[in-house]
Amino acid sequence: MNITKLGIYLVIIYSFMACSKSTMKFIPFQEQTLKEIPGASGVAFQENKIYVIGDNAPYLFELNHQGKLLSKFQIHSLKDYHNNEIAKPLKPDFEAMELIQYQGKKELIIFGSGSKSPERDVFTRIYLKEPPELKTYNLTGFYSVLKELKLTKGYELNIEAVAMHADSLMLFNRGQNLIFKLDYSGFLHYLSNEKKLPEIEVIEIQLPHINQITAGFSGATIIPGTRTLLFTTTVENTPNAYDDGEVLGSFLGMVNLEELSDPGALKYALLKKNREAWKIKIESVAVVKSISPKQLEILLVSDSDGAESQLIRGTLSW
Repeated sequence: MNITKLGIYLVIIYSFMACSKSTMKFIPFQEQTLKEIPGASGVAFQENKIYVIGDNAPYLFELNHQGKLLSKFQIHSLKDYHNNEIAKPLKPDFEAMELIQYQGKKELIIFGSGSKSPERDVFTRIYLKEPPELKTYNLTGFYSVLKELKLTKGYELNIEAVAMHADSLMLFNRGQNLIFKLDYSGFLHYLSNEKKLPEIEVIEIQLPHINQITAGFSGATIIPGTRTLLFTTTVENTPNAYDDGEVLGSFLGMVNLEELSDPGALKYALLKKNREAWKIKIESVAVVKSISPKQLEILLVSDSDGAESQLIRGTLSW
């Protein structure tokens, strides 16, 4: 494939640290351990149901509004599933999940990180009906294209989050903190060998840091009924995108899609506990409801690599 025909667009760089006057604030009001869910990495909310995935689990977990496990639906082979997890070298590394509406139907889209090929080169669509319907795609070819883009050469691919507005799919890469944007319909046609890969827009973002260690993307969603992107980042003391390291903290960030070229439009908040950086690895975010024009109830999931997964509820204001 001729990479030059992919239409790589202008790079936009944001500086979180320049936004020092941000009024964005997160107040947690409930923390819940998810004992049945290893390595929580993605969360979505719909009609009083919570959906959670784990990066080393072959299931989609369905919880009620109170966080009680209702059911689990198999989304990956059980061949390598032992002792409640898939071993790290073999896991699909499901890190990115978003609830979308496509062609009038609700579906969950789930991406493997791509940080190890071919084990993590997977894309899964789950149609939310009874029973759920599953469709899986191999992303080795697509991820190979991403690795060859000018901005990704020399860096590691590690897709950590996904969001979608209208028909625009956004994949968030932890390595170098890039966003890949492309047309979702065209992407599906490409995966079905019906059309060429649509144009890819690459956006590079400069994220905040703790102790001179830069944060990396971990989760994202679109606030329902708006054009506002809500995302999470974590600061981890690790030399690469594959290995885990000491967690130094996590941030919530927000920006209107119409103001992507304006660094001053970005809001962010460092998650704190007892006035210090909360040393928790936030993996994903979902909106529960709007409380007021500038306040939301949200869900976060955390996986501090070795610690138990957590579901965190709180209010976000700005």
